[in-house]
Amino acid sequence: MTDLPSMGDVIHVWPAPGLPVPDGPAGAARVLPPEGREVTWDAWWHRRFLDGDIHLHDPRAARPAPER
Repeated sequence: MTDLPSMGDVIHVWPAPGLPVPDGPAGAARVLPPEGREVTWDAWWHRRFLDGDIHLHDPRAARPAPER
C-alpha cells in the first residue's frame, strides 16, 4: 500500500477485529474502540499499521453477509 498517511495527518483508524490495540503510546490502560477513532498519524500508529494491528478502513464493513 503506497497511499499511507503523512506524518501529522489526522485520520480515522480501526483496530484489527478481536485485537485489543492500545489507544496510543501512553494508552496501555485503554484500548482502541471497535468503531475506531481519529488519531494524528505518527511513527507509533505507523508501526501498529505495519504490524497489522490497525486498519485504515473499517474492517467491519468488509465482512461478507452470513449464509442462510
